[in-house]
Amino acid sequence: MKTLQKLRLINWHYFCNITTDVKNLTFLTGPNGTGKSTIIDALQVIILGTTRPDNFNKAANEKGRSGRNLISYLRGQTGVKDDNSTIVLRKGVFTSYIAIEIYDDVNDKTFTLGACFDVDSTDKIDKHYFFLDSPFPEHNFLKKVDGKSIPMNYKDLSADVRENYKVNHFRFFDTDAEYQKFAKEAFGNLPDKYFSLFKKAVSFAPISNISSFITEYICDADLNVDITPMQKIIEQYKILENEAKNLKGKVDALAQIHDTFEEYTRFVKRQNMLNYVSARVDYEENKKRVDDLAEAQKKANNRLLIISDEINRIDAEMDSLNHDLNSYNAKILQSDNYSLTEKLSLKKDSLSRQITQIQMNLSTVYNNIKNYAETYASLSEAFYNYYKDFDATQFGNKVSESFYDLLELCQEVSYRGRELISSMKEDSFDFSYVEEFKGLMEQIKNLATQVQSKLNNEFYDVSQKLQTSQADLSSVNQGKKPFDKLGPAYIGIKNDLESSLKARHGDAYVHIYCDLIDVNDPEWTLALEAVLYGQKFNFFVNPSYYEEANRILKQLSDNYNYYHVSLVDTERLLNSNIIANEDSIAKLITTKDEGARAYTDYLLGRIKKCRTFDEARRSGSGLLSDCTGYRGFATWYLNKGNARVFFLGTTVSNDTKALSTRDYQKINKTYSLLAEVLNKISSLASLQVMSDAELENYRNDILRQSKIDELQAEILQVENDMRMVTSGDMSLVQEKINEINEKLKEKQHNKDELLTERGQLTAKLQRLNSEDIPTAEANISAAKRQLDTFDGEVVNQEYEPFFNKLLDEQNLTLAQIRNEAYRESVKTTSVINKDRS
Repeated sequence: MKTLQKLRLINWHYFCNITTDVKNLTFLTGPNGTGKSTIIDALQVIILGTTRPDNFNKAANEKGRSGRNLISYLRGQTGVKDDNSTIVLRKGVFTSYIAIEIYDDVNDKTFTLGACFDVDSTDKIDKHYFFLDSPFPEHNFLKKVDGKSIPMNYKDLSADVRENYKVNHFRFFDTDAEYQKFAKEAFGNLPDKYFSLFKKAVSFAPISNISSFITEYICDADLNVDITPMQKIIEQYKILENEAKNLKGKVDALAQIHDTFEEYTRFVKRQNMLNYVSARVDYEENKKRVDDLAEAQKKANNRLLIISDEINRIDAEMDSLNHDLNSYNAKILQSDNYSLTEKLSLKKDSLSRQITQIQMNLSTVYNNIKNYAETYASLSEAFYNYYKDFDATQFGNKVSESFYDLLELCQEVSYRGRELISSMKEDSFDFSYVEEFKGLMEQIKNLATQVQSKLNNEFYDVSQKLQTSQADLSSVNQGKKPFDKLGPAYIGIKNDLESSLKARHGDAYVHIYCDLIDVNDPEWTLALEAVLYGQKFNFFVNPSYYEEANRILKQLSDNYNYYHVSLVDTERLLNSNIIANEDSIAKLITTKDEGARAYTDYLLGRIKKCRTFDEARRSGSGLLSDCTGYRGFATWYLNKGNARVFFLGTTVSNDTKALSTRDYQKINKTYSLLAEVLNKISSLASLQVMSDAELENYRNDILRQSKIDELQAEILQVENDMRMVTSGDMSLVQEKINEINEKLKEKQHNKDELLTERGQLTAKLQRLNSEDIPTAEANISAAKRQLDTFDGEVVNQEYEPFFNKLLDEQNLTLAQIRNEAYRESVKTTSVINKDRS
């Protein structure tokens, strides 16, 4: 709604200089001659946009008083002398003002509509309606002359407004019709009927005779009063009243709908995030299920390998015992088929070979572990020493954080590797050191692979930038400006526009504004590049082809989805005869193109060239060469980043060439650093990691070291047996047979238990491979497909951080997150259903 706030009258009849608050004013009351109709007529002038005498309020046109007209209001006519000369308050040359201040609660802003009247000594009136996109200015349309405040004439007002208001934030109107059209839009596109009713509502005298009132002021008829028009007018008032009520109801309903929709949208977004959290929990739980099953599968396979080795070992031991048993039985039977002494000798040799094999295996294990530790320690130490003082932030935060983590891990791996080597003593060795170091091996390889992947992505991006920069540098050195930095759409639109025009007109051209002008003071290049950033890429075409080019450009902008370039209307600019102030920054631009000259004067002609901020502030609109200034009653800071690349100039400047060279050198340096880092980090990423099976074999080989003492004791026993056999004591032989049978029985029992366990593990593996793992993998694939349905950008920016916060910062388990998401989802669904209903 538009609300009338204030009325400003200067030299309007009795009112010499007043500003009155008329907000929420319902009616005017007071004795005759106090100025009620004078105020009403002043409002008519601005609201209806006309000064015709027949529109002025007839309440003042009683008998004995002269009729009102514009000059009588301006001069302040109070009466007529006997010689028919008028009595006036103001003579000679003066200026009058009527202005109203209106508040727009939809856009939350206040604007001013008014009229300026310059009156000369011959009663000639120079009238100008005007619009200001602000409340009444601070000077209230007055200026100081010899210590006195007098109204500004139109010339002073025009100069002041053009200096202190941006283009399109003020307007002067040449005709009443032009102003009336603008005022109608400013008042909210009111119907024409409103203005006719307004005119009728204020154009009557005090009602002394109802018949005269109807015939003279409502029906415009002398005889045969027809009340139909009056009825229609009253009906129109009623219709307007009902329409206003309906509109208010609609506005309130729309506001409620808007609030409900905002709430609905917010909760739908919340529901989507909760759906993502639930889907993510499903994915993580299924992933954990797959990992657990894979771990169970690995453990089962490892256990089967151990069981197989144990069964083979037991079989070998049982074969050896059976051979011994046969030998002892042969001794008892006095059989010539067996040579017990020879058998015992062979057994002794076998035991000696087992001891030798264990010792050789141990030596191999120690050498392999030392090689792992030495390789990892030396490469990690070399990488750390080379990059410990390196600034990785030049690769970006994502890469630098992981890079610094890798350096820290390299330092630890180097230290722990040296520690492992020094602790390796064959007679007393703690295998937990090897297990811990294997974990570090996996960590550093995984982290190095991650960093390598991130660096490869960065290397690709930098490679692309290097190619672009190299192309820019080549173009600049050939005298071409780097318009590619604006994107392919800009160049495409420019080329297509030029091709389309030339296809119809052989002499058509499309010039870029920055190519038509030069800066004549190098000190001001940065400021001018920045202040013209929004316009310096605009196009100039032949004035006669402007409308055609405008239609083509609109279509091209839609095709390319690019709306950051405009077409300058050279013809209208030149017809406007814009003259830049002599002290403006427009004078810092030289050009041979008259259209570019006019455009420059239009853009910069009211911005004063200043040396100090105080000077800029006093000017009301001023700029300094350091890109700071004052404009619109506020400080003004230009973005120097918009002036980093110099485009202004009919030729490529040396500064632009130097800048392109520096850009290329900087990117090339980053490219070289990345290539070097990738080369060095590949040695870490390609390191071989000790496998779980390898670790288990090393453990078993080291554990077998404890059997050397058992084997040596067994050799001593065999030697005793050999001596016993030689002596021929059969009772001892029988005892030995009994002892062997007990051992065979024990070995068979152990073997049976291992065979049972192997059968159980085989069945478990079959179930894992055929049922559990395929089902879990299908579930995780389904969960992954569900996650892929969510918008990737929204996931990265909102959903993923929210989930990680629940998981990491609040230390919630997946089950707790699921329960929390479910509770929130129930609440959110309830609100959504309520809003839908």
